[in-house]
Amino acid sequence: MPSDATSTTELVTESTVAESESTAAPETKSTAAPATESTAAAAETTAQSSGGMTQELRDKVVNMHNYYRSMLARGLVRNGKVGNPNCPQATNMYKMRYDMAMESEAQMYADSCPARGSQVSARPSLSGENFQIFNSVIISPNDAITHALDTWWTQILKNGVNNQMKYNEYLEMKEQAPIAFTQVCCRID
Repeated sequence: MPSDATSTTELVTESTVAESESTAAPETKSTAAPATESTAAAAETTAQSSGGMTQELRDKVVNMHNYYRSMLARGLVRNGKVGNPNCPQATNMYKMRYDMAMESEAQMYADSCPARGSQVSARPSLSGENFQIFNSVIISPNDAITHALDTWWTQILKNGVNNQMKYNEYLEMKEQAPIAFTQVCCRID
């Protein structure tokens, strides 16, 4: 941790593939409102964390991810730079749900006060990671989550995704590349 007057708020989200409720375009009716319910079971979302996560913050992470995923699933997200067409509608995109076990894994990694995301080989099977550090004494956890998720989701507008909308090694090389997963967790220190 920095020893000067600046504290560090670390925000790590991990996600993994699992079956959950679909947000695919044909089944999605909303045109603008974010998801308002977590699809996670109460036992998965209400357990205590040793970090700064509260149930309200966990719900925010899930709801923001599901809002952006819903926009993407409905074909409302531009694929890359201005002038490019929107991404196609999704046919099998699932809603995110919060995963407390992954929060614990993210907590353990964040406790090491890393300067960057973990190596893919060091992560649990099938998990991905978004990583952001805010060097600030004034940013609230709520604002850190909002800023981090907005930043991660704007990457598709900047970089785009291939025409098949498939994850590949090229995307892994891009900073904060968009990836499709169904479980999410967050760690704030």
